[in-house]
Amino acid sequence: MPDEGRRIDSGARPPVALNATASAMERSQPKNHVARMEGLPVPSPAFAVRAARFEVTAMSINSGPGYSKNPGHKVETRPAGVRVRVTFNGEVIADTRDAIRMEEDSYPPVYYVPHHDVKMQHFNRTDHTTYCPFKGHASYYSLSAGGRIAENAVWSYEQPYDEVSVIRERLAFYPNKVDRIETLPV
Repeated sequence: MPDEGRRIDSGARPPVALNATASAMERSQPKNHVARMEGLPVPSPAFAVRAARFEVTAMSINSGPGYSKNPGHKVETRPAGVRVRVTFNGEVIADTRDAIRMEEDSYPPVYYVPHHDVKMQHFNRTDHTTYCPFKGHASYYSLSAGGRIAENAVWSYEQPYDEVSVIRERLAFYPNKVDRIETLPV
């Protein structure tokens, strides 16, 4: 077959046709990164560039508009590296070693806790929502425990913008609406 020696790299980079002079490069690639295209036409380099542009556009389609309008605004996320425990009305309602710490400009850090480390029976979804041009639309929950209720004390970005996708479906707490948010050694 005429295309027998040509391959397409199927990794994260744009596809590029390889010729016989690239055999050393082919051998250095892991097997799952090289796809043999037997019987199919090999795309031209121009196609590869168009495909790469489409891929970048498609990946950033859910980008927060705030980033382009205010590029100096910093929103950083990382694994918290600590145990986060939240207490409400004397009861621990969240306890995790898997929190995400968000630091946004001059605001105090916020810890986002996964649902599976939260006692969801104390949470009631409300109709309240807010919007952030850097994170997206937030949904809110009220807390109730032992007869005490805190309205809209918890928020969650269920479909955040790509830049902060790590907080998807995690919960954050207003410090002034819970007894305490503790950070402890892991």
